[in-house]
Amino acid sequence: MSPERQAQVADVPLLGEVITLINAELARARRYGRPLSLLALPISEVAPYGPDGRVYDTIAVAPEHDCFVMVLPETTAPEARRLAERLSGDLPPARAAVASFPGDADTVEGLLLHLATEG
Repeated sequence: MSPERQAQVADVPLLGEVITLINAELARARRYGRPLSLLALPISEVAPYGPDGRVYDTIAVAPEHDCFVMVLPETTAPEARRLAERLSGDLPPARAAVASFPGDADTVEGLLLHLATEG
């Protein structure tokens, strides 16, 4: 990753720092029978900032995998894939990875493992 890109993602929390958020969202999804998806996109292709310039609350960086991971409550796998297409523009869809509850896994560890093996 270039020094410029490292500076750009410096304010984005690391994936390990948002595990509590992911666990809380997964517990809520399980409790209410709602979907939850995680979406991983390559760092080189996506900016972590919203239109107002702040880092999204539901995004983390996994530098060891060179990707951003987004937590998408109330989002099914097909909806997450459509979001990936919108966010990545010309990026080939194979470079985006999606893991969804309940279809792919029912634990945070399982969802992250699915992301790692799919992406």
